[in-house]
Amino acid sequence: GKIAFSPMDISLNELFTEIQNFYKITSQKNEVKMEFKNQIDQNIYADKAILRIVITNLISNSFKYTKPGGIIFVSAIADTSSIIIEVKDTGTGMTEETLNSIFKDQQNIESTLGIHDEKGTGLGLAICHDLIKVHNGTISASSELDKGSSFIVKIPK
Repeated sequence: GKIAFSPMDISLNELFTEIQNFYKITSQKNEVKMEFKNQIDQNIYADKAILRIVITNLISNSFKYTKPGGIIFVSAIADTSSIIIEVKDTGTGMTEETLNSIFKDQQNIESTLGIHDEKGTGLGLAICHDLIKVHNGTISASSELDKGSSFIVKIPK
C-alpha cells in the first residue's frame, strides 16, 4: 500500500529504446545479444517507472545467468484484455524447486550465484511481483536447466 501508482499513456517503443540504450555497454561487455520486439502500435496506460523497474530487473537477472554468445529477448504483445511483456534468455535456467520459490517473500532468501559469481539478495523477483500486483497484473516464469528462462508480465489493458 505504499507504492505510488501513477499510470499514464506511455509508448512501449520509447521505453524499450531507453532500456536497450541503458544495457548497450553491458550487452557488449558480456557478449550477450539483446533483441527487442514490440508488436503494440498504440500507447498503453501503465506506470512507466514501475514497468521500467520490473523490466530492468528481469533483464539484469538474465545478464547474470546468460553466458557469452547468449541472447536476451524482450517482447510485447496484446491480447483482448492484457498487455503481455516477456523477458526470455538462453541462460543457465532454474531447477523446479527454485522456480516454485522465486516470487515468494521469504525470511532467508538465498540468491544463486551468477555465471561471474555475482551475488544478489534474492529479493528482486519478489519485489517485481509486488510491483506488478499494483497494476492488477501477474508475473510468471518458466525455465529449463541449461536452456534458459522466460518471465511473462501481464497487465490489464
